[in-house]
Amino acid sequence: MDLPNLVLNFHAYCPNRSAVTGDPTDLTACVSHETTTVSRRAGERVLLGSDQQAAGPAWFMGEFGATSNPSLVEAVTATANQHLVGWAYWQWKFYGDPTGSSDEALVGGSDKLTPTALALSQVFAQAVAGSPTSMSFDAPSGAFNLSYTPDPAVKAPTLIVVPRTGHYLHGYCANVSGGTIVSKPGSDTVEVVNQDNSHVNVHVSPGSCS
Repeated sequence: MDLPNLVLNFHAYCPNRSAVTGDPTDLTACVSHETTTVSRRAGERVLLGSDQQAAGPAWFMGEFGATSNPSLVEAVTATANQHLVGWAYWQWKFYGDPTGSSDEALVGGSDKLTPTALALSQVFAQAVAGSPTSMSFDAPSGAFNLSYTPDPAVKAPTLIVVPRTGHYLHGYCANVSGGTIVSKPGSDTVEVVNQDNSHVNVHVSPGSCS
């Protein structure tokens, strides 16, 4: 369709899962299935190009998850980051999930967050003052990296959201090359102003910078 504001929205679910817990019955098969789904949608997106959207429409993984396995969540979100595609996780509280199991919830019966919630609590770029070239988040270490080519026409800062209640209970350290951090240390959002017109790299890791 030759329209200017189309979005390719897709879901990624694995069939090899327990109907009771949502856990993969074969984690390797589930990781392969869901990450392959993301890669295939990336290829299909290019084929949907038009005069209005020559490179294909914007895209978004609007649903995935419904599992209690953090390893699956970490693998799928890592693949999404590799493709620079945003995502939303499907979840329901512990009671009466009409589509699956109460074990899939991010909030359990005691109103405490589950391990799956921690796996989803990731640093992400909310807005980039240029064209992103790579983004990654390593759940075990809590390390985040963003690289992008700055756009001189964009005067607003790059915004990176840091969920301090997850991997950063003892604070975080943010470093940047090619730009300047203008937000206060420990802020929920790291704001970066471009200084280099060729390349900017931002790194966030747990702990203090000292």
